[in-house]
Amino acid sequence: MIKKYILIVATTALIAGILAVPVNAQEVQISDNVTNVVVLVDFSGSITKDPRYPEAERRALQNLVNVDWPAGSKIAILAFGAADNRNGGKPSTFAMCPEGDSPLRSASNIRSWIEQCVEVIGTNPVGPNTDHNKAIKTAVELLLSEVNKTSSKFILLMTDGKLDVDNINPVNPDYTGNSEDRDAQAIDELFTEVLPLARQNGIQIWPVGFGDVNRIELNGYAPEGGQPGPESCQREIPRAVIAEPEDLPYEINKIIRQVTCLAEYIQSNEEIVIPDYADSATINIKHQEGETFQIQGPSGEEIESGGAGTESTIEIENPTGGNWQIISDTPLTAGYWWESSFIPEITCPTEGDIVEVQIVPSNNDSNSTALSPLFNLDLVINGEKETIQLELGEITSLQITDEEVNIFAEASVSSIDQPGILSFESIQSQCKNMLEIQITPPVITEDIDEIADVAVEIDEHDCELTPESEKCEEPFKIPWWLIILILITSSYLIWLFLKSRKLKEGTFVLFDSTGEQGRLRVRKNTNSLAFNIEQQNDVGSRLLKSKPEEYGSYEVTKGKKGVDFVIDGPTGSGEAQEKHLSIGDELELDNGYKLTFEDGSNKKPIIVDMENPFDEQAISSSNEDNKTVDEGDINDPFK
Repeated sequence: MIKKYILIVATTALIAGILAVPVNAQEVQISDNVTNVVVLVDFSGSITKDPRYPEAERRALQNLVNVDWPAGSKIAILAFGAADNRNGGKPSTFAMCPEGDSPLRSASNIRSWIEQCVEVIGTNPVGPNTDHNKAIKTAVELLLSEVNKTSSKFILLMTDGKLDVDNINPVNPDYTGNSEDRDAQAIDELFTEVLPLARQNGIQIWPVGFGDVNRIELNGYAPEGGQPGPESCQREIPRAVIAEPEDLPYEINKIIRQVTCLAEYIQSNEEIVIPDYADSATINIKHQEGETFQIQGPSGEEIESGGAGTESTIEIENPTGGNWQIISDTPLTAGYWWESSFIPEITCPTEGDIVEVQIVPSNNDSNSTALSPLFNLDLVINGEKETIQLELGEITSLQITDEEVNIFAEASVSSIDQPGILSFESIQSQCKNMLEIQITPPVITEDIDEIADVAVEIDEHDCELTPESEKCEEPFKIPWWLIILILITSSYLIWLFLKSRKLKEGTFVLFDSTGEQGRLRVRKNTNSLAFNIEQQNDVGSRLLKSKPEEYGSYEVTKGKKGVDFVIDGPTGSGEAQEKHLSIGDELELDNGYKLTFEDGSNKKPIIVDMENPFDEQAISSSNEDNKTVDEGDINDPFK
């Protein structure tokens, strides 16, 4: 099975604002929903020093294919560093994948060309330095060249460093003087010419920093650019976002949802509808300083929030499907969205020639079809492509005519009425036609005269008179029941062999000296999987599914000779090694983490809250450890 991970997620909080300055609402409101965006991708030399940086930029660009871009929207992707007059000269900014003479390309067919941009990331740095000024200036000029003046226009600046146009030798032809003079010239031009031009024309600037960035510097870019007008549907003003490289795709998608108004906002007395198949949900609430409120779930869940600050973000993992509600003394404005991942499911025929294909959630067991998006399912069968639209619970049937077919299935969202953020996995499978195959009799090539002689010789033997003759012996015939028994036995042996290579169904548990940190479920019929450990200082760590080749990941495969699992990693660390884990044991990983596996015979230990003396589990445990009950006491409940 080949799985291609195309990740599209936006899970973390909407970032706190800086300043909001009204401009002409007619120029920046997006009532026509048209959006033009320029994505600036840092190509400076520092990008190649950490393998996480180019990978984060690749994933961020790949996520753009799953955005529900308004019709008529255009995207340009520009690489930037700093101009360098060595080796023939390099410009500070250039288009990574232009269409004709223009870097702006239609967002409606982004899937067909985005990989062209992704492939070059990290392979050919523009130069060793970082010129934010020239990059933003080029993006502003490009957006102003568009004839559609009513569209929403914004710039996404992805960078891993601070503004530094020339700190080695005076090799940057865009500036003069020493290193400090050149940086000062760039900053002056940016804040006195470029950013005011962006503000005048309603071009928003959203810096997204990762790595060793200057937070103060990036925070200064956003408020000086364009701002949403009072009639705009946009609820958040531009601001700088500082993220870990792994979170870069998350943050990029959050910004896009803000500018394109894809997030859904409600008042606190309205219900938040979350589908059963959601993997997580995020609720962002604006409130007064010190104000508290409660979020109630459909199964009686109660989440207390609010207090310090004027903005609270609540993240709910594996939420119960149904209606959630915000309970408060005063009306509150809340934005929310949920996330879910899906994968096509191919069912090969056990008899006949019909293959069934459907789309199912990949991270939970929900079979609910309520609030189903409309999917596009691309099927490639023996090299021939076919696209089908279907919803959850809907099965499409395919008749195969060949003896064996190779089926590749990949899904994407066609339309969705809910504020959901979807990601998809592709799948590939080999299916056999189980109809009886007609066997063509072999062609006899012997000489006709020899055949005639043999026939005469056979006729000359009367088997009734000479039954002991070799020519009269009947060939041995295999009984029909023996043929069936052989087929059943062979099928069972094949099934046992295939099953032996599957991972045991259960749950990996990650913990350290402070206790449990995360869990990762192994689904039925899984051959292998990979996971990463995401470290979060404020809320602890957690286990996340990943690709085997992803930096820092661990790959899990089936063990041999009494070993249940072979775990290899971490990838790219230079210290990757193969380790063995058996059920009931603990495996030490890097950075003080330990890993165990839970199945039906290895349950999670009960954690007793000793601060609650009336806790049922604590009482039970205490009785078992500290008291021996006499047989005569069993029938006396008062003893």
